[in-house]
Amino acid sequence: MKLKEWKERVKTAEFEKKIRPLYAEKAHMNAARYGALLDLYEKTFSSNDEITLFSAPG
Repeated sequence: MKLKEWKERVKTAEFEKKIRPLYAEKAHMNAARYGALLDLYEKTFSSNDEITLFSAPG
């Protein structure tokens, strides 16, 4: 998915619902973290990139 698409998606309730199994009651806070990460990526690299987000324990 393109970076700009991800940036829009992480702002939606649907995204928060999808990450709720990972983050429970902190899903909203972590959706904001994903958004900040995407902003930093865009600032550092290109906004036209195709990217994939992963979650890893630890």
